[in-house]
Amino acid sequence: MKAVDMLPRLIDRQVMGVLDPELIDLLRDYLSLMKVVPWGDQFVMGTHAPPFPGPAFDRFMNGLIPDGSDDGPTVTTTALAITNRCPLTCWHCYNAGRPQIDLPLEDLKHIVAQFQDIGAASIVLTGGEPLIRPDLEDLCAAIDEDSVILLNTAGTGMDAARARSLKDAGVWSVGVSLDSISPDEHNRLRGSPAAFDNAVAAIGHVRDAGMYPYVIGVMRDGFLEEERFVNYLLKAQEFGAREVHLLDPAPSGRLVGRDVPEPTDDLRARQFAYQRMAAEHEDWPILSFASLFESQEWFGCAAGRGFIYVDGAGNVCPCYVAPISFGNALEEPLAEIIERVVDHVGHPRSRCLSHVLKDDITAAASAGLPLGPATSCAICLRRLGPDRAPGGVSRLETILRRMDDRLVGVAELEAGYTASAGTYDERWLTRAGVAVDRLMDLMDFQPGARVLDAGCGTGFTTRRVAQAVGPTGLVKGVDISDGMLAEARRRAEAEGLANCEFDRGELIETMAAEEPGSHDACTSTWVLGYVSLKDFAARAAHVLRPGGRVGIVCNAAYSPGEVMGVVMRMLARHPFALRRAVNFPFPSSRRAIRKTLIKAGFDEPVLETGAFTMHYDSGRDFLDQLERSGEAEVYRQCIDPKHIDELLAEFVTRIETACRTPDGILITYEYFVITADRVQ
Repeated sequence: MKAVDMLPRLIDRQVMGVLDPELIDLLRDYLSLMKVVPWGDQFVMGTHAPPFPGPAFDRFMNGLIPDGSDDGPTVTTTALAITNRCPLTCWHCYNAGRPQIDLPLEDLKHIVAQFQDIGAASIVLTGGEPLIRPDLEDLCAAIDEDSVILLNTAGTGMDAARARSLKDAGVWSVGVSLDSISPDEHNRLRGSPAAFDNAVAAIGHVRDAGMYPYVIGVMRDGFLEEERFVNYLLKAQEFGAREVHLLDPAPSGRLVGRDVPEPTDDLRARQFAYQRMAAEHEDWPILSFASLFESQEWFGCAAGRGFIYVDGAGNVCPCYVAPISFGNALEEPLAEIIERVVDHVGHPRSRCLSHVLKDDITAAASAGLPLGPATSCAICLRRLGPDRAPGGVSRLETILRRMDDRLVGVAELEAGYTASAGTYDERWLTRAGVAVDRLMDLMDFQPGARVLDAGCGTGFTTRRVAQAVGPTGLVKGVDISDGMLAEARRRAEAEGLANCEFDRGELIETMAAEEPGSHDACTSTWVLGYVSLKDFAARAAHVLRPGGRVGIVCNAAYSPGEVMGVVMRMLARHPFALRRAVNFPFPSSRRAIRKTLIKAGFDEPVLETGAFTMHYDSGRDFLDQLERSGEAEVYRQCIDPKHIDELLAEFVTRIETACRTPDGILITYEYFVITADRVQ
């Protein structure tokens, strides 16, 4: 089937943290060039992305189109050469000349654990020839399901038993290098008389073991001539490949200093034509050109932005084919090195990085490859920068840069929550009080403490904290909504609480303006998602004294699941009813929350999850409650007015179908309760 037919399912499965009409248009146009094949209970749209649905695919989409819920670089694909050794002498080898001593298994495990911590959706194990290492399966077994494992090999050393062993260790896909369907030509290009037979046999073994088999070809002169190209595609399929992944040669490794031409406009046009042709043929394998995915028309060059390569000695590079290094993963934390990579290489561009830097790399190559960090940084500062975009700015980057102009947010939230202020406690907070109860237990407020309640709303939490810290303490509540603040002041006065005050202001700006270290504690309940955890954590660390405690209650991402499922199914059915963008980056994983808080300057957080269920008489009753929230006002602003009535009626019907029980409409809300202490 055509991959574009998957677009409603992508929206339905809530894999896009940001809902934006221009992003939907981009995905529709790109997917119209692709095809999709079923793979067990999943679908594969090519090895640029993990199979869908699954946690790795969600990671990939959240990295490709970041919503601000995670912290740090949005690296979606990482590659690790588990050895630089190889029995072949391939004509284009990008790894040629690198150290030949293998890293111990424990060092490799340490690197892949860091890959997963930075959010890698796909982990590619390569070389050299990775099958040389007998402990390959042990490394694979150390990677959990948040990432998929791909293995790149020339086929040497793959037999039926090894393929089954790799499958059992968790490998999802194996790419086998095949530069020609002529045995003599392939053997010559790979420097071995057995290379072709090994490659073809490996494809079959991978297929028979139940892994996703694809071939990787490096294109040469004449490769895209139609008869030759189609014969290659169909022959690869005959060998057992489900996908053909094609690369342009790059001036790296064995080709440093050589004349390696870049694709011409004519060749790029042929690639587009073949991509469309393959998508139309149900009986052909998936076709994927790396240079199309990374072109200006789509997503731009991923080197040092969405992709990181670590060679067999631990050197961290922006790409396989960009032999510049920014540090060694055995000597300092990978996340710190990647920040350095992003600072120097992460500027938008659509031209292959190896071609952008080829003259500088050639001039310095006598010192050995990859180039060291000092030389690499100097070259990138000279050739790259935020005001330069070799090859042009990609369509995705252009959309993301303009997104703020389309986002609805603060003004709509303020209007919605002001309108709901009078009923907010009774209709929501008292019914969701179990989460705040737990937060109060964990915070352990002391008499006399000074506390900032960020996003205080009607003061539900503020008043409880004021009671806990007593008359010698002080609680300051901050919110954007005049209506909520008026209600907060009224309720505090009615309870006789003289130790709390309320100020109006945008949350992040107000926290930044507070004196550093001026508070003993900082709380925030039901606010994160409207501001990002990254921004909030940084500001909380700013206002807290050393040892001060932050406490958070927030919705989990995509909760309540029943309701978000209904909303997403509606958008899947009407994907172009959106006219503006919406982004609520609710925290999605323990790993991301922990990483963000620790990076902001907190000790190991306490992280708990919980859930509560709320009862409504009917779908209409639930809609009435929902429309009294600020969030509903944001979604209303996103929808084309001519679709509003139709969608609201459909929403009520779908809620009745999805959530009706003998006891009425039951909606379950999942949440996080989080506390962490400021580093002493």
